[in-house]
Amino acid sequence: MQNSSPEQLGTVDNPITVSDEEESEKEMNAARAYVTSDIFRSNVGMEYLDECRMREWSDEGEWVVDVPSRRVLRVSGEEVRGIKHNQVLDLSDEGERWEGDVKDNKPFGWGVLYDRDNHMVYEGFRIDDMNACYGKRYYPFGGVIEYEGGWCEGKRWGKGTHFDRKSHAMFDGEWLNDSFGIEKNAVVTRQNEVKLLLHNRMETLHVGDHACNRGVMKNLDLTVLSCLRELRVGNECFKHVEDVKLIGLKKLETVVIGEKCFTKSAWQSNPKSRFLLKNCDKLKELKIGIGSFHDCTLCVIEHLDSMEAMELGKLERDNKMFVYCSLKVKSILADCP
Repeated sequence: MQNSSPEQLGTVDNPITVSDEEESEKEMNAARAYVTSDIFRSNVGMEYLDECRMREWSDEGEWVVDVPSRRVLRVSGEEVRGIKHNQVLDLSDEGERWEGDVKDNKPFGWGVLYDRDNHMVYEGFRIDDMNACYGKRYYPFGGVIEYEGGWCEGKRWGKGTHFDRKSHAMFDGEWLNDSFGIEKNAVVTRQNEVKLLLHNRMETLHVGDHACNRGVMKNLDLTVLSCLRELRVGNECFKHVEDVKLIGLKKLETVVIGEKCFTKSAWQSNPKSRFLLKNCDKLKELKIGIGSFHDCTLCVIEHLDSMEAMELGKLERDNKMFVYCSLKVKSILADCP
């Protein structure tokens, strides 16, 4: 049986102006991480930092582990203290137990989880009651591995293999949010906007009319979608979003935004409202409909070297867009005859 051991990978940072070597490394790193966002909360994901280390992060915190040495290295950016090794921790009166690393009387690190019948359930990293970063899950009885690979928030995530009861590999590849295979095209509607997970392997994102207008959503930062090629937004979407960032998306080719989007008030400016579109080297088409970004106070469109067509509103119309800000357009047009 072949282990799904971590490969030499890297971190996902917001792209900035760097050397060609650094840029190439960032693209490789971004392509090897597995990051999701459900639009209405912070990013969740895991990544391989190098041949040995893995990182997982979510709303609950961030963990960096070393797989070969079976150690937790850092938690939320700080070195870990107080972990007790080789402990036996009873988890229930029925006999479920954890044997391994413990902190604050909870599983915290590498160990083995046993059920009440003394059968091995899981071996790997575990934080409290969730499998984390890397480990093996076993079928009930018999000690046969069901899944081996990456974990995030207790779900199968990243590279991993699912085996049948005869140890034959059934699904070997990329996992996300406990599902095998990654859908690269997403359609957001009013019906699915809360449950839909976006991820950094996504190539097209289409938002239907009147979607994403919940008041809890103030920011839209798609920087994490490093493979995104096409963004299309329907009419009257993202009414409460104040901050829009499309920065450093190296594969983005098309951005089309419909009418009356990203506009909360048609009568006054919003000092927090801004639209930043920068450093998208392959972007060829930008269209923004009438009435969008009406109350925006900062708009920056720059460093789009492949731009071929940009349409902001309609000619001979009162477009009611970017009314309260100076529009900065710099270094965007491709060579024209």
